[in-house]
Amino acid sequence: MTENLSVLQPVETALSVPTPAQFSTSLAEAQAKAQSLKAMISANKWSVDIRGSEHIRVEAWITLASGYGCTAQIVEGSVRRLEGHDRAFEARAEVLRSTPTGTVVIGAAEAECGTEGDGIWEHDQAAYAVRSMAQTRAISKAISSVFRWVVVLAGYSGTPVEEMPRDGGAGFENQTPVQHAPKQGNPRPASQKQISLLLKLGYDGTNEEVEGLTSTTASSLITDLIAAKDRQEPGLELYPSDPKAPQDTEAQDRVKARQDAEAQEMFGGA
Repeated sequence: MTENLSVLQPVETALSVPTPAQFSTSLAEAQAKAQSLKAMISANKWSVDIRGSEHIRVEAWITLASGYGCTAQIVEGSVRRLEGHDRAFEARAEVLRSTPTGTVVIGAAEAECGTEGDGIWEHDQAAYAVRSMAQTRAISKAISSVFRWVVVLAGYSGTPVEEMPRDGGAGFENQTPVQHAPKQGNPRPASQKQISLLLKLGYDGTNEEVEGLTSTTASSLITDLIAAKDRQEPGLELYPSDPKAPQDTEAQDRVKARQDAEAQEMFGGA
């Protein structure tokens, strides 16, 4: 597989600069692809509103890359455990495009999961889930480094949802807080359905910790646990290294059905 893989190197010939007409055509094509992507994201609920900004999931980034004849994969041997942390991993992903002369790397990125300040991923998740999220973040980040501008044309934030903290904490660039009306009284506690679903999904907090959660915090934890669980569904591979490889549609259907049922249970009422 790697024998046909090459990295684009600088060439001595001058770069071809698009004419204004060619640039306009390119933008029109990108706008059309952005609208198609937006329809797909809406149909599959691949976006998440975080503090008033819409961020898209890894599935949407992979779909966008395929629209430009590209795929993404984790670099072999790049996934490693980071020393000095309870359970933290790092991974590197590359964006690949096939050309008449072979496959070339057009983008790459590294991502971590489980390091200091990474919310529930720092202490509250199993090592396999943290390792998986590091790879997911690397995939999203690598694709966004190449196609972020198309996502912005579609009206979404250029930052993948996997890179956003679930608690709305600080630490990102260009983030504007959303103004909310002052809250009256104490925050609403987590419902019994939320508590039951957290325990069903494997949340390992003590009874006192679970019962002391607010509804908002419980919803955020459930979203992360469902995402981690879906990525580990046997037979399901969200980002295969070979885009032409057959997909296990039955496993995908099981994940979708389970996710719908769990979402209904989570938001169906107290």
